[in-house]
Amino acid sequence: MLVVSRRCDEEIVFPTIGVTVKILQATGNRTRLGIQAPANIQIIRGELLTSSEPPPSNHKLRNDLNAITLFIEMYERLVSRGDLDRAHQTYLQMLTRLKEIDRNHAPLEAIPEEPHPMARVLIVEDDDNERELLAGLLRMDGCVVDTVPDGEQALVRLSSTEPRPDVVLLDMMMPKLNGPQMLSMIRKSSKLNDLTVFGMSGHRADEVGVTVGGRDGINAWFEKPLNPNRLVEAIHQHQMPSTVAL
Repeated sequence: MLVVSRRCDEEIVFPTIGVTVKILQATGNRTRLGIQAPANIQIIRGELLTSSEPPPSNHKLRNDLNAITLFIEMYERLVSRGDLDRAHQTYLQMLTRLKEIDRNHAPLEAIPEEPHPMARVLIVEDDDNERELLAGLLRMDGCVVDTVPDGEQALVRLSSTEPRPDVVLLDMMMPKLNGPQMLSMIRKSSKLNDLTVFGMSGHRADEVGVTVGGRDGINAWFEKPLNPNRLVEAIHQHQMPSTVAL
């Protein structure tokens, strides 16, 4: 289940192309989406930010960033119509495209070596589009990703002989076996109770009956729309002893 969060999130920065994305405010069917970008990119709404960066001379880059303008317009229209599910999907698609553009236009010598070992991640999410978009983002950051559409299939995967994931990204609102039910079964299992599980939802943890931390709780909590940078950082730091709500 996709819900546009009412909590303003941190900035998501794409340094190579000079683009920063930030949800400034979400109230009812109105959302202020902040885009800081080079001067030649069309900004749809007056409240969005602009940048003094010089326009890129690369023709392909201009075309790529033109596509981002269309994503922004689509996002704004969907939110104004109250279609928050599709708006959130469009937001994730825009972030995926921006990440691809950022990597494609970075000078080869500017791309750093992967600082982290590959993390194995299992995404449990019933929405097909969001599940695959999130998997694509994590794979671009060097994660090995498996996906399943519900809690029942997730338990089958965790009970198989395949390598155990380092982190499970668990959506809360799913058919068959929802997030809180699956978390309870994991924590009661002698083979799985130490598994690192991150919760994902458009609601707060207490609203869905989940605690953050403790023997029976979730290891970390991420409200939607997700911040991919914070999520990837938490995945790579999941072995640290502190438990956080994000």
